[in-house]
Amino acid sequence: MSAKFLVDANLPVALARQLSAMGFDCTHILDLSDLTLADPIIWALAAEQSRIIISRDADFATLSMAHPSGPQVVWIRLGNVRRRMLLDRFQRDFPAILALLDAGERLIEVR
Repeated sequence: MSAKFLVDANLPVALARQLSAMGFDCTHILDLSDLTLADPIIWALAAEQSRIIISRDADFATLSMAHPSGPQVVWIRLGNVRRRMLLDRFQRDFPAILALLDAGERLIEVR
């Protein structure tokens, strides 16, 4: 799978860099704008660029259910964890996340 990702502003830039280092096309919202973009703009941008949204924002889960033809969403629901713990957990779970995305899952929750 040649997945392309868009990491939301509520997650560290380090997550986007980690995915890029793993060989994936990954952009963090802050790479695109110094301002926090509104969710509908992020949604449209991800759809336009065929990117998978990675976010802590429940609004993207809601959008995913309301618009099943929209971008896939990886919803991070780990609570308030340190950056290193988040990055380690994401890397550990990433093969399973990729398998679910490849299988066509529209919304993947990481708990």
